[in-house]
Amino acid sequence: MSHQLLLVILSLLTFNISPNVAFDCPVTASVPDEVNRAAAVFSGEVIAEEYQEVKDGEDAGAKVLTVRIKVERWWKGKGTNEVTMYTSVTKFPDGTTRSYAEDFRFQKGESYLIYAFGLEDKLRTSECSRTKQLSKADEDLRQLGEGRAPVKE
Repeated sequence: MSHQLLLVILSLLTFNISPNVAFDCPVTASVPDEVNRAAAVFSGEVIAEEYQEVKDGEDAGAKVLTVRIKVERWWKGKGTNEVTMYTSVTKFPDGTTRSYAEDFRFQKGESYLIYAFGLEDKLRTSECSRTKQLSKADEDLRQLGEGRAPVKE
């Protein structure tokens, strides 16, 4: 394979992933296993999307797309009434954008059951988790039980 062809393939995989590209995930974990792995499990509605500047690391100066969720129920985690989720969608000062195929695509106004991973102040999720629209989460909700209401901040 030529060096140029390899560079083209790598750039397509890294920088120009379309939201319509199917991503093959390993077998999804069971509800109990996913809860054990997750840093937080909650349901809520997407109320806003906004870009926040990256302060440190290799992407410093870029802006990452964040999604604010108004939390309705908690099963694991800090219990606040709002959570900011981080995505892989990153805009760089030179105008390029990066996104990964496994990144979960939220829709403003939709409600989700979210299995979140990472640090409490930098939660993320992916297409390879059990995160899904709340309307499609009946089996997960049955196994999770009632949960608890968020705490007002």
